[in-house]
Amino acid sequence: MGNIEIIEVDETNLSKYGFLCNTNKKHPGYQAKFAWLTEQFKNGLIIRLLQVDGKTQGYIEAIPGEFAWRPIEAKGYMFIQCIYTKAKKLRQLGYASKLLKEIEEYAQEKGMKGVVTVTSEGSWLAGKSIFIKNSFKEIESYDRFNLMVHQFHKNSLPKFKINEEMLINYKGLNIIYSAQCPYNVSVLPDLQKTADDLNLSLTLHEIKTPEMAQQVPSLYGTFVLIHNGKIFADHYISKTRFRNILTKEIK
Repeated sequence: MGNIEIIEVDETNLSKYGFLCNTNKKHPGYQAKFAWLTEQFKNGLIIRLLQVDGKTQGYIEAIPGEFAWRPIEAKGYMFIQCIYTKAKKLRQLGYASKLLKEIEEYAQEKGMKGVVTVTSEGSWLAGKSIFIKNSFKEIESYDRFNLMVHQFHKNSLPKFKINEEMLINYKGLNIIYSAQCPYNVSVLPDLQKTADDLNLSLTLHEIKTPEMAQQVPSLYGTFVLIHNGKIFADHYISKTRFRNILTKEIK
């Protein structure tokens, strides 16, 4: 398995270690994510990197539930915003479990109620199997999303915030996005150009606070494509997928 080391990343060493999903410091997505992380460290966000023989192979990002950037109520819990390993085979080596254990131990040290996350068998979120393997239980499901929790002792449970009634506020073509994921920001110029090429007006809504994220009318929370109150994508999409949606489903 090689020499495994867990690195604690915070504002003092973020420039050195960065984050696994984007390592190009000149990339606009990297810069946006870096600024986002720097701000969220103030809200108690933590990052753990898993390195094998000096190379980063795994990443986990978590924050106290009241500051979660997804539409959930989870005060008193540690919320896992993102978990990622470089290759699927690494999960079979227990790397993802090691990262989860780091967050669980941190939450226990802080006297929290437990750890919670949102999963999906669809795109851009971890599936629930790795969490079930690590003593998490599914307590709620809605559409393609699952709310998974590992409680340390019996207490109030987290829950989804279903904000679909807010969809009526989005007339025309809209994208809600956050820099929590570096890919969200980096694809926006291409999406804007695609809409312009098709003579469609696109309105961009940046999520700038956890409070805003918790009111988004999709449980993915940090990227939503809406047209006249209907969701057409609930996660990051490429410009090709965006064009297909516009030409085949909207225009």
